[in-house]
Amino acid sequence: MQIAGATIPRNLLDQSAALQKRHEATTSSDARKEKGQVFTPSGICRFMADRFTQIPDRFRLVDAGAGVGSLAAAVCERILTLRDPRQIEIALYETDATLLPLLEENMRHCRQVLRAAGHDLAYTIHDKDFILDTQVRRRQRTLFDDGLEVGLFDAAIMNPPYFKIGADSAHALAMAEAFRGNTNIYILFMARAAELLRPNGELVAITPRSFCNGLYFRSFRRWFFSRMALRHIHLFESRRSTFDNVLQESVITHTLCQGVAESSVTITTSVGREIPNEPERLTLPTPKILDDTSGDMVLRIPASDEDARIIETVESWPDRFAELGLRISTGPVVLFRAEEYLLQKPDGEAAAPLIEPHNVKAFKTTWPVEKRGKPTAFRICPGSLKHLVP
Repeated sequence: MQIAGATIPRNLLDQSAALQKRHEATTSSDARKEKGQVFTPSGICRFMADRFTQIPDRFRLVDAGAGVGSLAAAVCERILTLRDPRQIEIALYETDATLLPLLEENMRHCRQVLRAAGHDLAYTIHDKDFILDTQVRRRQRTLFDDGLEVGLFDAAIMNPPYFKIGADSAHALAMAEAFRGNTNIYILFMARAAELLRPNGELVAITPRSFCNGLYFRSFRRWFFSRMALRHIHLFESRRSTFDNVLQESVITHTLCQGVAESSVTITTSVGREIPNEPERLTLPTPKILDDTSGDMVLRIPASDEDARIIETVESWPDRFAELGLRISTGPVVLFRAEEYLLQKPDGEAAAPLIEPHNVKAFKTTWPVEKRGKPTAFRICPGSLKHLVP
């Protein structure tokens, strides 16, 4: 496209990537980790921006934990492909003072490019905590003369910080309706965004997968999915190839606020930072994914047809484990947190067998199995008893 003799750049994420590298060059990975700060690769930003099903003529977006603004830039880049002009308003939240100048530079660049293409962008950068900002609804008056309802957004996009918070923290108390007890900050970002969306507003988030099951996040799941309809889940086959220095498995979720429950959920899968245009795809009825038969509102996410068939097979069994007197639990041993108790070989010490996936074969568990670099046993001593089960 030519405007006033100049070619309009289409790739706004090149600017974002350059700003990310500039920040990373002046900060340590430990400092970023302490803040729960993990930047989103460009390919994943584009994939997330493409999840939005509608971008109305007047479009309000909130980006919580904006960083240098890569996700917002990805949405702007998508808007550049639209023929009809859009009026866009973006509210960006970022508390890291070192990122604010970079975020401002990025949004200024996005506004310049959008205006050259016939669109309009107004943005507001809030150097406030997204969870603790109790004025968020009142402050978000529209910058366009549009008569939109104050305080509600058409869409939210986020890669929130990840770190644990206590039950008595200000963040947990501020979102007590959604979750009580110790938790992780990222689910509070998801809950706050859900509160700020219009009916049928869309939330696209990349987060750890840990909220999908277990008792720890049960109350959050019940609160969240009573308000948000699940539409799309994207899985990454390798956790290490997606983000640097991130041990948790990541998942992208696309949900709709107060919408009619989707009859089916699409699951896509990819490897690494670049998501192909046509990733592996599976579509299943919503009850197969969002399972509340046990009252725990668990997300079961098969990555393939074979996974889905395994779930169906297990469901066909006539008995539940509890009915057979069996209790199922993940082991309390987290290897990297218990390295002082790991043994390559017991060698006469008091030790418990350490059972890992490579010990388990079809209808058979073999121990010990010596595998290079893998411990085979767990030292039994007063300090290790809390990690062991009878």
